[in-house]
Amino acid sequence: MNKKEMALQYDKDENYLNAIEAYEEYFLEGDPDIEDYINLCVLYFEIIDFGIAAYLKIHFEKMAFAERRFFELLNIARMKFGEKTEFDFWEGYYKWRYGGEEFDQCRELAKNNDS
Repeated sequence: MNKKEMALQYDKDENYLNAIEAYEEYFLEGDPDIEDYINLCVLYFEIIDFGIAAYLKIHFEKMAFAERRFFELLNIARMKFGEKTEFDFWEGYYKWRYGGEEFDQCRELAKNNDS
């Protein structure tokens, strides 16, 4: 089983931290596609949730790293694949969920039809 397959299995099993580790290793040696970037971003998104972070006993420093890495991955993905609706959605959703910003452009994003 390669690192990507391991990451997908860990994610399926809701073993978020091992999934993140496997994805990060895959990113170093593999050729991640858009779905891989989104999957890893969503994993970081999940562990920043205070309920999940408390359950997994994730320290604040790791949560802060996850937040930085989330946006870093989105930026790398945009440079690699160009602007995509998924990237805009997850950035907007993150800012709404964790930053309290307005996020009412879902209909507009859906019209892009590039995902």
